[in-house]
Amino acid sequence: MAKDSSGFLWFESNLGLHRFDGKTFKTFNDLPNSVIPEIQVRPDGKIFITIQDYGIGIYNEFTERFDLFKEPDLFKKAIGFHTKTVFGEGGRVFISLSEHGLFEFDMEKQVFLNLLQKPKIRSILVVDSVPNQLLLAGDSLYLYDISQNVISVISNYRPLQMTLDENGDVWFNNLDRYGFCKVNIETKEETWYEDEEESPTYSMCYVNGEIWSEANAKVVKFNVDEKKWEYFQFGNNEITGIYAEDNGRLWFAQDNKLNVIDPQNQFFHLVPGSEKHSYTSVVKLNDNQYGFISFYTNELHISNLDGKKVQIADKFNKDKKLQFPFSMVRIKDDLWIAFSNGVAKYNIKNQQFERVEFNRYNEFFSGPNKLKLIANKGEHLYISKITDPIILRVNVKTLEIDSIHYTARSDVYMGGLKVDDAGMIQIPSANGILTLNFDSKEQILYPIFLNGKETSLGFIDNFLMEGDDIWLIANSMTYKGKLENDGIYITDEIKREHFNNYSEGMDIIQGFEDSKIILTRAGIKVIKDNSNHFNFWGVDEGLINVDRRTYMKRLDQYLFFMSQGVYYVDEENLSTNNEIPYVQISSFKVNETKVDYDVLKPQENDIKIKFESIDLTKPLDVKYKYRLSPENPWINADYQGNEVYFLDLKPGVYTFEVCAKHKFSDWSNPVFKTFEIKSPFWKKWWFMGGIMLVSGLLIYFYYKYQLVKAAEVSRLKSRMVTLENEALRAQMNPHFIFNSLNSIKSYIIEHSKEDAADYLTSFSDLIRLILANSREELIPIEKELSALELYMDIENIRLEQKFSYRINNEVPDTYIQPLTLQPFIENAIWHGFIHKKGHGMLLIDIKKVADKVIITIEDDGVGRVKSQVIEKKHSRKRSFGILITKERLSRSEIANNIEIEDLTDAEGKGIGTKVSVIIPYQKTKTWPKN
Repeated sequence: MAKDSSGFLWFESNLGLHRFDGKTFKTFNDLPNSVIPEIQVRPDGKIFITIQDYGIGIYNEFTERFDLFKEPDLFKKAIGFHTKTVFGEGGRVFISLSEHGLFEFDMEKQVFLNLLQKPKIRSILVVDSVPNQLLLAGDSLYLYDISQNVISVISNYRPLQMTLDENGDVWFNNLDRYGFCKVNIETKEETWYEDEEESPTYSMCYVNGEIWSEANAKVVKFNVDEKKWEYFQFGNNEITGIYAEDNGRLWFAQDNKLNVIDPQNQFFHLVPGSEKHSYTSVVKLNDNQYGFISFYTNELHISNLDGKKVQIADKFNKDKKLQFPFSMVRIKDDLWIAFSNGVAKYNIKNQQFERVEFNRYNEFFSGPNKLKLIANKGEHLYISKITDPIILRVNVKTLEIDSIHYTARSDVYMGGLKVDDAGMIQIPSANGILTLNFDSKEQILYPIFLNGKETSLGFIDNFLMEGDDIWLIANSMTYKGKLENDGIYITDEIKREHFNNYSEGMDIIQGFEDSKIILTRAGIKVIKDNSNHFNFWGVDEGLINVDRRTYMKRLDQYLFFMSQGVYYVDEENLSTNNEIPYVQISSFKVNETKVDYDVLKPQENDIKIKFESIDLTKPLDVKYKYRLSPENPWINADYQGNEVYFLDLKPGVYTFEVCAKHKFSDWSNPVFKTFEIKSPFWKKWWFMGGIMLVSGLLIYFYYKYQLVKAAEVSRLKSRMVTLENEALRAQMNPHFIFNSLNSIKSYIIEHSKEDAADYLTSFSDLIRLILANSREELIPIEKELSALELYMDIENIRLEQKFSYRINNEVPDTYIQPLTLQPFIENAIWHGFIHKKGHGMLLIDIKKVADKVIITIEDDGVGRVKSQVIEKKHSRKRSFGILITKERLSRSEIANNIEIEDLTDAEGKGIGTKVSVIIPYQKTKTWPKN
């Protein structure tokens, strides 16, 4: 039981999961199973539940449904007292599943991670005072360090449920002792507080110095300071949950009511309901009467089958030391009854009730036990105990007791214990059937073999043996096998689909005429003639809502179902009318008009379908189920009769299916009706195709426009680069002419007129060649070299043969920008040779390397360093020729391809300069476009 962040109370009953908002109740009928072992509230306020045979669910307040996480193999047998969930730091989720161990649920990956397989854990608590620590309740009280994966024993008692007080001490109840135990986690000091009324308590909580716990149909309160016990009776209905609010108010959920206790101990029954009795056993008293024992009221009820007269034969709780009867057998005129804390005998004739005292095995009968009695055709009574590996055999005349201890490779289930006529005991275990011989003390375990391999079917609830044939109910599945000398060999698995998807089996008994009767949560199935042909009885046929607390027993031709009252079925009626009814679709209406066509317009989407069947035996007893398409689940049409409506259906093709059955037959084969609702024109393929085509054309033309626009931008950029290069060439020509005129001027002054005239003629030839080359973007390198030779000859005349030059051209077919090399030649002459003592040498070398042309200009002048020092003294003006050339080359996309190296001798003295100009190998007059 829990309270969410909205203030709603959530609780479980035998009808399923409920929510109470303070005024009204809501029952969640769409869960995979109505058995909810546990309800918790996550740190974010959301409801978290475990679901029997399924997994877990988290409530979504937006959809008002549960988000489900399926792990059915782990949640088999996940009964409430063995399933516990806590939330640790960072939203970590820890779940104890007794048969499987301790798990953590990873919310992101939606997987269960096994932390511990042993020991078996019934309950867990988070220790707030110690980080990463969990308290575990199992065969002992353990402290588990999550981070180190280390487990230690705190107490050797066997706790059932736990709670923490404000001091951090842990309180728990016990499987073997009445009352509560307090343990200090650090010192491991234990203190026991005995319960005077010996109440078998279950879930518990600590509130304001008081321990509250449920004990079947009553509530137990223990005041810690006053060491005082109090008890509150809530009628005869089992308490299924307890929740404490911060203000001290406590809520208790029962099967048919919700109770609250305020701090002044006043009771408010919010949902009053009729008191029901939970019966645990039935015996036949005479031809007309049967006897039942009521678990919560400790009463023996005697009734005829019509139920009109119920006699309370005796109220056992006059002896307050005897309470909660679990089982009853008849031996002659005596009814032997097993209670949670002893055995009693009731004589039918003289109506005398007495407690049976045994002179041995007092410890066996003490404590909150679940004792089971079995009688065979002899004069012996067999008594088993759920928690101890011992069985007693009592001589009912002398009360002499013999015992046998059993051992097995895994846990056994004493609730399924049987004794044959010869006194041979048979007990189901996780690994097979254990047989015990009281006389020889021999123990034999018959293992399970499936597909030729020894295996474990898991928790075996019950079994039925017929000679060498054996039927098993294990983990809610039904198996049929053969008993051999070395084990049990499974020959058939009766799966869920064999039950028409009804819930799996819980118990199996022998029926009439070789039939087998299987109890499921939805009802009972009868297997006829050792085949897989089933008849089903469920709630629709008047059977009770079956759950794990339901007991089934067969007496004479009657089947008795005892839980919330007693129901019985005449077994002969189970074979009535097995004929499958015939079903047909009688009417198909569209928008309230009957039509005979199957292709509908878009607006014809309100459908009404009527179906009917012909059953001559019981025409009013026919049930229907239908679905609108094969991928949808079947829907029972009981509340709708034989007509269904589908409103505002979307366009598409639908196949309506309907089946029929009556109480005792299987479902008929489905009858089909296929129809199609056309899509509106804007959803037609041609309309959508046209939209896509127009969209494609728009995208195409837009893309093409962008390409044209990009090409135009590229053309303009290229033209701009060309104009900039022409401008730079225009700057270069005056620069060169200016320098040349200075040379002519100096030459005329220093030489004769005849020499000056020859010099001027050579200069005019050079100018004409330069002007011709300047009109082109690129020129053959031979023309560039011709111009360079004229230039060097002119300068050599002026400088009186100051230097010599040599040209080596290995790439005559490449093109180059005009006047690319002239500034470097000029630099070598006027900054290298002019300051050199002696004759200079200028080398021009042109080679091709891969797709590049490397032009090397090397002089043996004074070097750049000495030249700069000399020119600084004479304040020479800076030459811009090389700067302009670099700018031109950078705009030709060969930037940073000019390397200048200072040549030095061994002493580091400058002996010249080497310039390398790297240009693309170009065989056309224009640069390639990128």
